[in-house]
Amino acid sequence: MQRAVHILACFFICATSVAQQYPFVHYTPREGLANNRARLTYQDSRGRLYIATYGGLSIYDGTRFINYNTNNGLGANMINTIVEMGEDSFWIIPNANKINCLVNGRVSDHATADKYIPLINQLKKLSDGNYYAVADEGFYRLDNNRFVKIDLTGFENAHSANMVEIIEAGKKFYLLANPGYLSPYAGQLIIYDPALRKVVGYKTGVNAICLFKASENDVWISTTSGIVQIEQNGFPGKEITTHPLPDSFHIPPKVIGFCFYRDRQDNLWLSSLDGVYKISTNGHTTLFTTKNGLVTTVQTN
Repeated sequence: MQRAVHILACFFICATSVAQQYPFVHYTPREGLANNRARLTYQDSRGRLYIATYGGLSIYDGTRFINYNTNNGLGANMINTIVEMGEDSFWIIPNANKINCLVNGRVSDHATADKYIPLINQLKKLSDGNYYAVADEGFYRLDNNRFVKIDLTGFENAHSANMVEIIEAGKKFYLLANPGYLSPYAGQLIIYDPALRKVVGYKTGVNAICLFKASENDVWISTTSGIVQIEQNGFPGKEITTHPLPDSFHIPPKVIGFCFYRDRQDNLWLSSLDGVYKISTNGHTTLFTTKNGLVTTVQTN
């Protein structure tokens, strides 16, 4: 089960006009969206948008919404992640011990070889070609249609349950865990080396909101006290160290990030309590708020 999200997010499309203005087009149930509370979005190889809401899944093809919920096959209305598995074939991962397949517009249940499915919070295909899942029950690799649990022991206080996020950088996997879901924020960072098949670093008490891969070997953690950069010291068998971001990134001081995105022009988009920042490589910054188009200040995706 995903940790609770306390921010009401809206789904929006941002288009650039000749005058460099940014009009926002808002979609609500009135236009066909399944629910006003959007958790995440995904764009498939054909350009269709998948919007996971608290009331089900909406698929938008640029013209209309097609909606799915528990009444037509989903394991739960709350969706944790969406993975494109093949041509017009998707795994829709609900907030339950299930996997739904969406093939040619039809929903069905996916059965693993041993009938075991953890409660998956994220499922990603990483550079070694394998799919990895972070789940309430731990960290898994998908192998021959089975979820094989990966041992994450090796450091004192390194927990292997309630895994909520995974990213890959520098051929290592960065994992966030929220043991017991005692807080809305993840308290544990674990770094796993798939080549060595072991944990090579950890940090507790991080109060992390999310991770961001800024470049191939540069990972940021957005925490409740600001954004920090992970010290790339080879992780020599000791606790991970972090340091504040250098001024060269042009991030406003003490900003708390809820999500990050790097666009094709290398602009950094950052959702914060202040609004959505667009930061160019030369430091030019635009801030979007409710005063210039957003329905709510903080966005989650």
